[in-house]
Amino acid sequence: MGNRKNRHLTEAFLFSEAVPHLDHEEVKEAREVLPPQLAELFPDLKAGQAFIDACLAQVKPLHAFGAVSVKVDALDPPEGEGAPESQLEKLKSTAQAIETACAEKGFLWGLLGRGVFALCLPEGGDGDCREIGLAVQDAVRDHGLTTVTVGAAVFPTADFKKAEIFDNILKALDHAAFFGPDVFTPFDSVSLNISGDKLYHDNDVQGAIREYERALLVDSGAVNVHNSLGVCFAVLGDYPKALDRFDMASQLDPSEIMPVYNTGVSHLMMGNRDKALELFLQAGEIEPDLFELLLETGKIYLSKGRTDKALDYLNKAVASNQDAWTGHKYLGDCYMEMGNPSEAAKAYANAVKCNPEEAESLSSLAVAYDQIGENPEIALSFATQSIEIAPENALCQYRMASILEKRGELHKAVRHYEKALAQGYPCRESVIDLKDKIKRESA
Repeated sequence: MGNRKNRHLTEAFLFSEAVPHLDHEEVKEAREVLPPQLAELFPDLKAGQAFIDACLAQVKPLHAFGAVSVKVDALDPPEGEGAPESQLEKLKSTAQAIETACAEKGFLWGLLGRGVFALCLPEGGDGDCREIGLAVQDAVRDHGLTTVTVGAAVFPTADFKKAEIFDNILKALDHAAFFGPDVFTPFDSVSLNISGDKLYHDNDVQGAIREYERALLVDSGAVNVHNSLGVCFAVLGDYPKALDRFDMASQLDPSEIMPVYNTGVSHLMMGNRDKALELFLQAGEIEPDLFELLLETGKIYLSKGRTDKALDYLNKAVASNQDAWTGHKYLGDCYMEMGNPSEAAKAYANAVKCNPEEAESLSSLAVAYDQIGENPEIALSFATQSIEIAPENALCQYRMASILEKRGELHKAVRHYEKALAQGYPCRESVIDLKDKIKRESA
């Protein structure tokens, strides 16, 4: 979860990327559906909540038990009546392997949901779950029809209740999806980190926080979990808590760039620009070619008027990610600040190429062409496109007005100045002055 390819930007922060492959809601919705072909072959087979209830009744007096999930790999929907014969054969093959493994020890097994079986191991521990999980995998593989991915969880774990263990074995399957099919993966803090990431990306930040906090109960030294918690707190505006988590992550692994970078972003959002720059430079010693880091460092230098430094970092940002419009856009801003509209126009054109619907890049391109002065029609065209895409953008409206005013189209310019003013752009004086000019010329 901490390597570079599994990171992405979220709300300006670096976050470990989780892409769960198992739709838990789909599994839950299918819990009561028992394919008739399986029911005929295994008349006592329980499915869904009926299976979970039977397991919970069995383990109620026990202080420990294990559970194993078995997901049939490459099983295309639907699996019920009318499903292709090959799918049914994969299900039957898996069910037979599980029944054989459970029969020797008297373990309960059933269908947890679509394509997912589960086993309950009274008084079973990690080793027992691994042993039976690998045995089922071997048996299914020997049948030659499919492979299965296996997850496992045990009670007690952290503060989880017995019933929650059956959710945990689904989370273990999500975790397993990162390693490919035909793997065995036990539930651990990474499983919870992945689950928390999913909640975060579903905009359930509070749910993600609860999941991450549970992950720390399982492993208090999980660097990515501390970082992910910090991101959640920062997104909620609780920067003291965010900084505390980022600091803990950095202490646990000084070589990890995410918490250092995210600490810098937090300070930037709190208005501590100099501290943010200090942290970004520190992060650059860990990973000098990270696009987000180069971009943010360049932006700070640009805001401080250090165009020489800004140009260096923004050029490096563009080189590290040619497809990101933001790098090209800010490079263009830097060239404009340096009084070089020709180079700025090239950068803005690249930004528009990367993202044709980015209104401010189009508007900036219009301004650059307007300053070059060679083809005013092109400038007007780009300005027009920008307000067609984002009519509510005050800056785009203001720039459109400025270009129209230069062209002598004063009445049109006033309308766009007024729109910009209504949308919050500070251009009241421009409106007043231009209206006065129109009156004088009309007199």
